[in-house]
Amino acid sequence: MEREVLDSIISAAEAVKTESIELSDLLSRKEVLSDHRLTAHYTARLRAMAPVLAALGAYQNSPTDISADALRGELTLYRLAESDAPHTYAGAGVCVRAPSLLEKDAALAFLTDLAGRASLSVAVKEQSESAFRAELSGAKAHPLLSALQDGALGASVRFQVYPILSVPAFREEDVRTDVFLNGGKGGQNVNKVETAVRMTHLPTGTVVVARTERSQLQNKKKALKLLRDRVTEFYAQAQEALVVRARSAALLDRV
Repeated sequence: MEREVLDSIISAAEAVKTESIELSDLLSRKEVLSDHRLTAHYTARLRAMAPVLAALGAYQNSPTDISADALRGELTLYRLAESDAPHTYAGAGVCVRAPSLLEKDAALAFLTDLAGRASLSVAVKEQSESAFRAELSGAKAHPLLSALQDGALGASVRFQVYPILSVPAFREEDVRTDVFLNGGKGGQNVNKVETAVRMTHLPTGTVVVARTERSQLQNKKKALKLLRDRVTEFYAQAQEALVVRARSAALLDRV
């Protein structure tokens, strides 16, 4: 992972940690504790921050590429949960670990039958002797799989469900554009005219800056293309983080 990217991830995680400390302080005040709605709101926010704080602590204790990727994943999921984008799903996946080949086959057969009854298609993405990952397509898949109770796939079978994100279309009306003086090299035009551009994708909070061109219009075009790419990357990282979290909860490494 590039140093610049890693630094931004750590900075964002530290900001979440600072906010969590402030929320914890608020929850110790009598005027907050007397308001049950406010207490519930702050407690829910702290609960949402917990995976980020745990991943930050793990990285600080052991700063490796693996712990850095885990921290980026948790931050991405936190941003996804905090975003204004509608959370609709194109399907759902499930990571399954069974103690035997027989129980694994029975679990897969159960899911295949379930998908057939609901007119959903099912695809096995990864598979080993005692574990597999399957994905069901369709809007009904996530609530259907989420409703599975412990023991539904077998008394000793572990499983974890994750949503398949339905990525909203990139809309320019969701982008806020700010222009500012470019402090870099490039002559008087670059330094004295507002040519630098900062664009923010409001639903996801993704921010890019373009300042290398002498023209504001050129920087806007460059920033917009970069922002599209970054938003696409954001949703791809969020989907991967959801799969990784489900694998971990189901005690799968890589099946």
